[in-house]
Amino acid sequence: MKTKILFYSLIAIFFISCAKSGNDDLAYEPELDMDYFLPASSDKSTKAQIYTGEETGEINDPENTENGTDKIEKKIIKTADISFGVSDYKKSKPNINKIIAKHKGYITSESENNSSYSISNTIIIRVPAENFEKLLTDLEGEAEDFESKNINTSDVTEEYVDILTRLENKKKVEAQYIELLKKARTIAEILEVNEHIRRLREEIEAKEGRLKYLKNQVGLSTITVYVHQDYNTISYGFMHKVGEALGGGWEGFLGFIIGLMYIWPLLIIAAVIVFFVRKGIRKRRKQKAEQTITT
Repeated sequence: MKTKILFYSLIAIFFISCAKSGNDDLAYEPELDMDYFLPASSDKSTKAQIYTGEETGEINDPENTENGTDKIEKKIIKTADISFGVSDYKKSKPNINKIIAKHKGYITSESENNSSYSISNTIIIRVPAENFEKLLTDLEGEAEDFESKNINTSDVTEEYVDILTRLENKKKVEAQYIELLKKARTIAEILEVNEHIRRLREEIEAKEGRLKYLKNQVGLSTITVYVHQDYNTISYGFMHKVGEALGGGWEGFLGFIIGLMYIWPLLIIAAVIVFFVRKGIRKRRKQKAEQTITT
């Protein structure tokens, strides 16, 4: 019994000192069952300090160098979309590839489409952030019919610093739990501390993954290029236009014949009606002529 009381007292003193040293990340960890590590005699104000970190005074600021983090520069994610036309796609595509390689970029995906009217390609490029503007400028130089360019920037400095600070704090808390694990005496105490270590490890890995993603997006900018060649924009001579007109006329005549094939029953009915009408007219004329002779 005395051993357990001593164990709980040591834990309470340990976490109160941690709360005062600046562990504000516990404010975001309400799922941690700190009551387990505090003796029943602990007052509410002590527990509140551990849960909320009210006395830590830490601020997630880019200029803050506490928690082992250095001064952090602006973290900007850059993306761009550019669209242009060319007169000879087969010649321009190798040039675009050379421009990308020149600025140490690489193509992540391509979507090429070819029809009787045009050939086009949507190219997604990743390029080091420091070469972003240079690559865009060289791509514009390849355009013969420039259409559009959109540049977007996203400042993720605040999120980056916040994740970095929380990550440092969580690692400190994890180290504290590991120290507690060394002092555990019963299976229940060992299992409880291990459970908290497992949860912290999952959160640390999630934040490390997010941090890695942000670093990748900041370090490598994304450019989406839409390049196309329209075949119908090529200038043709007079004879070519005459040939197209003759071809179009022939297609129209064939279409007319095919249309007549669809209505052939109506044509037959119309022909029968015209035949009997004309026959009736001739008969009446003949009767009138006979009456005139007899009179």
